[in-house]
Amino acid sequence: MTVIVTGASGLVGGAVVRALQTRGTPVLTVGGPDPDLPSRIHHIDWDLREDAPVDATALAPRVTAVVHCARMSDDWGDADDFHAVNVAGTRRVLDTYPQARFIHLSSTAVYGLLGEHTRLYEEAGPRDQADYRDEFARTAALAEAVVTRVQPKALILRPARIYAPGEDDGVYASLSRFARRGVFALPGGAKVHTMLAHVDNVVTAVLAGLDRPHVRGPINVADPQPYVLHEAINTYLARTDHPHTPLDTRPADLAIARAWLAQKRVKTPSAQNRPTHTVTEIEAYVRARSYDLSRLRNLLSVEPAQHLASQG
Repeated sequence: MTVIVTGASGLVGGAVVRALQTRGTPVLTVGGPDPDLPSRIHHIDWDLREDAPVDATALAPRVTAVVHCARMSDDWGDADDFHAVNVAGTRRVLDTYPQARFIHLSSTAVYGLLGEHTRLYEEAGPRDQADYRDEFARTAALAEAVVTRVQPKALILRPARIYAPGEDDGVYASLSRFARRGVFALPGGAKVHTMLAHVDNVVTAVLAGLDRPHVRGPINVADPQPYVLHEAINTYLARTDHPHTPLDTRPADLAIARAWLAQKRVKTPSAQNRPTHTVTEIEAYVRARSYDLSRLRNLLSVEPAQHLASQG
């Protein structure tokens, strides 16, 4: 088996590459330049907004599987950029390796981010395009549609919010935007019950998908039980090198209203004009998120671990 991993410079893609190396599986990477990749990894530079370079297409006859982790996953940015990478870029990868087993990294964002998620099954999404309020969720749903149409036998993994204490997972950066006078003032106190996905659980699902090429369609991935979010955050912070910062509460309704107004003032979203907070970001702290993991267990035989369980 020879596996191509896209987006190897990202949190999940890099972890998948390391796991495949540990197993002794030949692995190649495509995507943007990544100075952290081991020198023995064969890497091909490919901006997915452009057609595949000759070096990438030449690999097609020897590639057994593709793990497609490359994506834009911010909660703010230019709509054309999101579409070019997440939708058109996915189609380019599919067209370049049409015979390979295809494992696509999607997201529970396809269930829509407004409103509660209560033990959602995979059939709950994607939703109608009008139901999405940010470009990542919208293009994640469109990318799934492309994968399903072009490669019906593909496996689509839908992880909840991914975290990995000690790595650049974006969690601390998000928390830091809520810093006030030495505390993190979180909307509603982050008291909701929510599922999160440790990167190791996502990687385990990827490896299981490679070992079970007959498994297809969407599968939720998360730690097995919902966390009380503020308790999970405290545990997360305790397992990192970041200084201890107490958690406090700010009114959720006011935070959502301010984020909504800030977004309305921006006519054309871009990476340079992101508001301090977005509605999507606030919603993550005030809306319950839980998903059914039956397909993960029954089809991939994965029993995920509860990585942020308190110790003591």
